[in-house]
Amino acid sequence: MLVVETIGRIRRERLVKGKSIKGIARDLKLSRNTVRKVLRSGSTSFEYVRSVQPRPKLGLWHAEVVARGAASTSPKDTHYGMREIVVTTVDGHRIVFGQEVRKPTP
Repeated sequence: MLVVETIGRIRRERLVKGKSIKGIARDLKLSRNTVRKVLRSGSTSFEYVRSVQPRPKLGLWHAEVVARGAASTSPKDTHYGMREIVVTTVDGHRIVFGQEVRKPTP
């Protein structure tokens, strides 16, 4: 993700100092395509946001735990950005497994 300061520096290097795209990319340790993208667009921030967060590894792991006979809750998304499973062992101990889930920004 490019921050505003980096975008500003790329534009200053090109427009004020007259540096080449290759030179800017080398100095800032960015790809030439990234430097071109910044120079061609008028945006001040570039970031990628997923529209849908797939249920990753935790969901598959839940099926395996249940298949082996352990008592387990289904994966639930919490209000603080985690997807959690609570597994109860044979001895009655509860173990919570969690995975960070990013919510897409509107």
